[in-house]
Amino acid sequence: DQGPSSAAFKPLSPITPEAQASGLAVVEHINRLLAPLHFQLKGCAWSPFGNFIATPHDSEDVPKLPEALPRILQDMYKVPFSHLTFDSTSFVVVYNLPLGPADNWTDPSTLALSLMAQNNISEPLPASPGRWLANPDRHKGTSASLCLSLSPLAKADILKSGSLFYEGRPHPVRAFTAAKTKPNQCHRCWRLGHSEAWCRRTNPVCGSCSQDHPSHHHNSVAPNAPHLCVLCKDAHPSWTRWCVNRHIQLAAQPPLPKKRPTAPAALKKNAVPGGVVGSTISGTVSVTNPAGDVTTIL
Repeated sequence: DQGPSSAAFKPLSPITPEAQASGLAVVEHINRLLAPLHFQLKGCAWSPFGNFIATPHDSEDVPKLPEALPRILQDMYKVPFSHLTFDSTSFVVVYNLPLGPADNWTDPSTLALSLMAQNNISEPLPASPGRWLANPDRHKGTSASLCLSLSPLAKADILKSGSLFYEGRPHPVRAFTAAKTKPNQCHRCWRLGHSEAWCRRTNPVCGSCSQDHPSHHHNSVAPNAPHLCVLCKDAHPSWTRWCVNRHIQLAAQPPLPKKRPTAPAALKKNAVPGGVVGSTISGTVSVTNPAGDVTTIL
């Protein structure tokens, strides 16, 4: 994955807008101090949230910034600065985004950058800032939910607004909810949410090929059977850690509440001459759940 092209630094106490210098003189001053480290800044800016954003000439030098820049910025502004990092608390889910062609989904990181640009959000994003919460091999809809990684302040600002616009259409946003505890994976049926002792399935399922035999009999009973995951139906064993973690994440995302449009009461019992009952007029609502499945409510 391509790494970030810049890094953000948060002052311990806010810098007044009048003191937020970021012109050529600031870049040249910082570059003189960076010279012994053999890399230079291409530019710098202040974000709307008061964070200092530094962009080196080479993106490979971004990891060097947290070591060098806080001391320089503290000397310049007389306030301690800390490197702004991203963690699980700064994820949001954007619902009902278009996936693009069925056989070639839009790159989630490209879509994340486009979302930022279209909503005038200038905060830098981490490497791989977006990922689809849907499986390309199973998802049949044309839209899905995108998990977006943001700075904590940008996340708070977006959640306050309640939506992000993409190509002129508003898309609801919710905080990403990481599972508080990892649910058990049953080693009898390989489903999540219960342990083997509580499994209601009579016959065990093979974790390697999903056939009806114990997993430890796989090599003797069906050595040539291809791998098939119980959870996602892909060609890997059912205990594959990245797949299990992905389904834990999906299970943790609550679907958007279904909004059923209601017609005015006057229309519900409005009969027209000729014995034909007047029809109730309503719209349709499409709801995408965390797995990416779209339900249309008439």
